[in-house]
Amino acid sequence: MAKQPSLRRRRVVAALKRLREEAGLTMIQAGQKAGFSQSKLSRVEGLEVGISGDDTRTLCEIYGVDKGTTDALAELARHSRKRGWWHVYSDDVLLKFVDFVELETDARSVCSFQTDLILGLLQTDNYAEAVIRHGYPNANDETIATRVELRAERRQHWNKEGFELWSIVDESALRRPIGGAETMAEQLDHLVSIAAHPKVTLQVLPINISGHMALGVPYTIINLKDKAAFVNLETLTGGLYLEDDADVHQYDLAWSRLSATALDFDRSLALIKRIAREHRRGHGKQPHLAEEQP
Repeated sequence: MAKQPSLRRRRVVAALKRLREEAGLTMIQAGQKAGFSQSKLSRVEGLEVGISGDDTRTLCEIYGVDKGTTDALAELARHSRKRGWWHVYSDDVLLKFVDFVELETDARSVCSFQTDLILGLLQTDNYAEAVIRHGYPNANDETIATRVELRAERRQHWNKEGFELWSIVDESALRRPIGGAETMAEQLDHLVSIAAHPKVTLQVLPINISGHMALGVPYTIINLKDKAAFVNLETLTGGLYLEDDADVHQYDLAWSRLSATALDFDRSLALIKRIAREHRRGHGKQPHLAEEQP
């Protein structure tokens, strides 16, 4: 069976097709203006062949696209013809997560709401290992270690290339003793430390509020350098991606309300520090209302 085109290539093609239609051109008309052979654009839009950065730029100019979008799509097309750093990992390790890693690599900003877990990019190795063991109870130690390594490498690439990261985490995730009290305390110490990063915004959603717009729905909004946006909904088998403007808008609206409801930066850090101390004292499961923090 032929391998599915990369998500990057599918994104370029989808954007070019949309731009062509907005310009009111048929494939034949666009191909002629670009100097393409009769079937070339049809094969590109049909994902039968790839497209170069130069051809992408040519089409964007024909469609009257602004320079910023043209540059972003041309760069995306060039990257779509290369193997990403994550391809050193086997399909057994990546599974359907490959699309998320690709989007994360191309992101300019990521907004993530988590209910049960600390966000993957903010996890320590010990916490990540405990999470992965729960998620893959039948995996052997070698597979677990490779998955932890992949998560660590994602952190390294983020530290190097650095998109804006905004994480809102439910207080219950801070209290759940994943990996044990010491692992949790170490993890929360790490959150306090990483919160000082200039590209990180961290907030805690207090456990004592009655509800919010995203109850039971952890999600991630990924805003890309080519101005596209995806919403990722995590599932047990990989994840669901939404890109329709109306869908993305709904999650943007939920994000605005979540960020307004969550504790501000200073109060969030104060609560994280206090819960870390509770884990070290062996009281990590004991509820503590957010407004009681110092």
